[in-house]
Amino acid sequence: MSAEKAKADRRRQARVQGAWNSGPARRSGGGVKQTNKVDGGDASSAQQKPQVPAANQEFVFDGSVSEVLAREAELASKPVTVDKDGDYELSIGRNDVKAVVQMRQKFLSDAENRRLLAELNRLPWQQRMGLDQGGQPYQEPRETCWFGRPYTYSHVKWEATDDSWPQVLLELKNRLADELGVEFNSVMCNRYRDGKDKIGWHADDEPSLGRHPVIASLSFGETRRFMLRRRDCRVQTLRPLIGDPITVPLQSGDLLVMRGSLQEDWLHSVPPEYHDKESRINLTFRVIEHSPNEQLCLRPGPEDNENKQVTLSARPGQMQAQLCCYRSLIVSNSGLVAEASAALDRLSWRSAGSCDVAQLDLAASQPQELSPLARLAVALATLTGNARLKVGAYARLAAVRLDHGSKHLPWREANFGDGGPCQTAETFVAVLALGDAKALAQRPLEIEKRLNSPAQGNLKSGQIFLRPGDAVTLLHGFGADWRYQLGRAGRAEPHEPAVFLFLTPDQRDIG
Repeated sequence: MSAEKAKADRRRQARVQGAWNSGPARRSGGGVKQTNKVDGGDASSAQQKPQVPAANQEFVFDGSVSEVLAREAELASKPVTVDKDGDYELSIGRNDVKAVVQMRQKFLSDAENRRLLAELNRLPWQQRMGLDQGGQPYQEPRETCWFGRPYTYSHVKWEATDDSWPQVLLELKNRLADELGVEFNSVMCNRYRDGKDKIGWHADDEPSLGRHPVIASLSFGETRRFMLRRRDCRVQTLRPLIGDPITVPLQSGDLLVMRGSLQEDWLHSVPPEYHDKESRINLTFRVIEHSPNEQLCLRPGPEDNENKQVTLSARPGQMQAQLCCYRSLIVSNSGLVAEASAALDRLSWRSAGSCDVAQLDLAASQPQELSPLARLAVALATLTGNARLKVGAYARLAAVRLDHGSKHLPWREANFGDGGPCQTAETFVAVLALGDAKALAQRPLEIEKRLNSPAQGNLKSGQIFLRPGDAVTLLHGFGADWRYQLGRAGRAEPHEPAVFLFLTPDQRDIG
């Protein structure tokens, strides 16, 4: 009787919880899409052996819709572990570019690990100072060294060491080139001395790495957890649902490759451990596309009120692409900047997907009746001396508000001038910053030269950091050869609003 009761209990449990089914998916559960195939037995062997869920099988529910939704929510809240060889597609970003992680366990043999680890420990390790997002110095909780082209991250600058690669790193670089078909030119070396050493949530998304970099990570020594989490909850995840975060235990000799939109849509970290750990060395090979003399970085000092004009590129016989940065607007208009900042909450904000936008019709009022925002635009026109930037010369002022780390203004092409594509017409876009100073410090205006542009000039990208009241104008041939964006902040969490006002001579809707 007890055996029959146990059988009945098992049947009832199966009806409530569901059953594994290797057939076509009817509803998705938790995990990541693994693109490599998992071999299985034939039908007869499946009947003789207990069914074990394979990596590419999905969970099919036999219960009610409410049970299904509850189970999906439970699975989505549980961490996912990537601990098998395979190519894992984590999400689909803009332009259908997928974020991909490739796992290759024991890429290096145990004998190779021991030899290479001994040689890697002799690298010129040092513990460096960095700057946090508030600009405060701190000592990095790990040891590092760098080999390759010049590189800057988190305000830490590394000089070029192209001609001084140790033999052990050249050996690994060549091995990866044969395996992945990528000619890496730089490597970041991290040594975690014990379980307390760590690296926080970040993405390797510096402009010098290009839009969708390939980064190959090799691990030596102690096993540590490598964590991944989505930057933006609005990213379209591939079903089955993905838990947050994803854990990847990296052992000595493992190779992890990050591709596609991973750096754009995901963050990664190595958290501290709460029990004893031996040292671990991690090498991240990458391709640096631009050197510092190809990147523009305008960052104001505490008392920097100097206006700057930069020629970005030029086409023979045509207008130059120029950028002007105005730091002095707030000096003579500090009261107006404060009034304009207070007026932001009165705008009619709407969601435009990746950011919040609002429109202000400047042509509807006389100058003396303009709001503080419009009067600030008039002050900018006076400062720039540009006759095209006056009330009536354009119809709208567009405001973009970013109050969460995941919000951003995607890449935009300023290919409009006098109502048409800016191949010969003059471009004029003015960008005025308002809002919280700390939030603005995390939100530089980023510019990038268009691919295959014939314009001459060394610059390929740039970042312009703005304080409340600072302004930038994008001029002349900018629209023909350049584009701009406001990227995501370092952390996907709420923050005080950073607001950017866009003024253009035509009626284009920025949002």
